[in-house]
Amino acid sequence: MVWNIYIRPSYVEDKHKFWENLVSVRNGVSQKWCIIGDFNIVATPDDKCGGSPFDHNNAKWFYDFVDRTYLMEIPRDFNIVATPDDKYGGSPFDHNNAK
Repeated sequence: MVWNIYIRPSYVEDKHKFWENLVSVRNGVSQKWCIIGDFNIVATPDDKCGGSPFDHNNAKWFYDFVDRTYLMEIPRDFNIVATPDDKYGGSPFDHNNAK
């Protein structure tokens, strides 16, 4: 089972409710599953770049969710960030962005 997730960045309380709902769903699923997408969470201070301060409580919520659903992050070997000013090196899926 593969799920594609996108969570809007501005609704922290909604994120927590959504994660709790996913925990309930996960507890009812007996087969393997994979979640891909964007949780819109800054999980570590190293991932933070500008904006509001790093939120330790929100990161703790997220890591608790990951533990309870037996998820794991698969590291990526390429830059998927692109900006209009080409700040990070071009298209997010450009093969030249591979490390």
